[in-house]
Parts: sequence; structure tokens; C-alpha cells
Amino acid sequence: MGRGHRAAAGAGAGIGAAIGVAAGVAVTGLFLWDQYREAQLQARRRELLARSVSGSGSGPSDEQLSANVKEYMQLSLENMMILFKREQPDASFEEFIAARFPENSFVGPDGRLTCDDRVRCPSWEGAYHRVRPADGLHKVEGGPPGG
Repeated sequence: MGRGHRAAAGAGAGIGAAIGVAAGVAVTGLFLWDQYREAQLQARRRELLARSVSGSGSGPSDEQLSANVKEYMQLSLENMMILFKREQPDASFEEFIAARFPENSFVGPDGRLTCDDRVRCPSWEGAYHRVRPADGLHKVEGGPPGG
């Protein structure tokens, strides 16, 4: 083997070693990040468990949190409906569902656009018919209270 081949082989080995070192550093970094996140989650779990066991009244009850989330989700849905109606004032409820929640809409055997029965309820279809394009948007940017 001539000098040129040995130099090329040495350069190839150097690149291979560098790639190996970089891969090792990346794997180590991912491992350390995973350990860090796990430690954070465990600390959060301990904090929540301690709070629930102590019965401290520092936070809302599960029932209140559930009610807060339900109200937040309803207001967010109504905002989505208001904005949709501003863009398409003559659109039907079925068209809204098809545009924003396509997994809950389908074309029936008669060729008409229809919706899953689960969205045909007062909180969905009723809200769609209640809101108007001129309605003001609900303030929901901070998420549900206590959440």
C-alpha cells in the first residue's frame, strides 16, 4: 500500500472516530436529558401526592378542576365556532364539523354531509346555533382556572 492509500485510510479512520465520538456524546446527552426529565416528573409527583395526602386546601378540588376544564373547553369551542361563522356566515353545523373536526363527519348513503351523533348535543350543535359571528370572543388564553 502506498503513502496516498495509507493517508486516505488514516483520514477515513479519523472521520470514523469523530463520528463515533459525536454519536457517543449525543447518546450520553439524550440519556442525561432523560434522567433529568424523569427526576423532574418524580419531584412533581411527590409534590402532588404530598398535597393530596395532606388535604391542604391550597388547590381546587378534583370536582372544581373538572368543572373548570369543562367550562374552558366549552368556551374554547364557542370561540372556534364564532371565528368559523365570521369566515363562513352561512355554513351549516355539518360544514363546521367537517372543516374543524373531520373525524366526526362523513357523507351518508344519501350523499349528504352528516355528523357523528356524539356531536349532536346542546354543548356542540346547540352552541353552534346559539353563537353569532358578531359575538365577542371569550377570554380563554390562560387555560382553565386552577389547572
